[in-house]
Amino acid sequence: MKLPEGLSRGCWHLGQRKLSIPLSILLVLAVLLAGFPPPGQHRSVSASTTHYDFVAQASSASWCSGAGGLPFPGKDSDARGFALHRSNAQLEDNSTWPKVLETHPQWESNGWIMGRYPQMTIPAGAELEVTVGFFKGASGTDGVTFEVKFEEGQSTQTLLSRHATYDGHLDSMSTGLGSLAGRTGHFILYVNAGQNSGKDWAAWAEAKIEVAPPPELPDLVVKEIECGPGNKLSVTVKNRGDGALPGGWSAVAEVRFD
Repeated sequence: MKLPEGLSRGCWHLGQRKLSIPLSILLVLAVLLAGFPPPGQHRSVSASTTHYDFVAQASSASWCSGAGGLPFPGKDSDARGFALHRSNAQLEDNSTWPKVLETHPQWESNGWIMGRYPQMTIPAGAELEVTVGFFKGASGTDGVTFEVKFEEGQSTQTLLSRHATYDGHLDSMSTGLGSLAGRTGHFILYVNAGQNSGKDWAAWAEAKIEVAPPPELPDLVVKEIECGPGNKLSVTVKNRGDGALPGGWSAVAEVRFD
């Protein structure tokens, strides 16, 4: 931030008065003002960050089907169902993804497969985002149902559910996790085959928990810097951004020196 004229020389004119400010106080002032953006510019805000990636962390989950526990990675010839990663995979919409999680349910009517992830605590501002579909060539499938569940103690709730068909499009869904913030439990990725398990090449292109950035801070500019009685240096700022500050003007820093 650009300081008022004269501060770089160790003093500042207030009206007709010239105040000498020790170098140590100028250094403190510089630290106090370092966080403020230049006048007329908003503080930059980072984008959402990934708190947990279920596709990348699939090997840490416990996988099973109606036939019992399953290894990870499994083998795509396993009639009990299997879960594994596919690299540079082409999906039904002709897009190619560097890493996709395939979860084929058990090969029987209404067969299923699920992965139970390690226990975690849900952070504030979290959102669950999922993109699912089929691998290219799965034209023989009659569709599957994708679900994401949250297990807390003896209670399990379904957070997202989508019956997907091989229609040339991926299905994206999301939900906020605000009501679960601070709670601890297991996330479960689940796929049900429906009536026919043939070519149920179910693909999780994305499955992750995103955490929103903090709210944008007000755009503050320095109104005045004052050396007052009792050896106090006060910095008063004005909000020029979207957020309102009580009273419009607020003193945000006051330093006393002897």
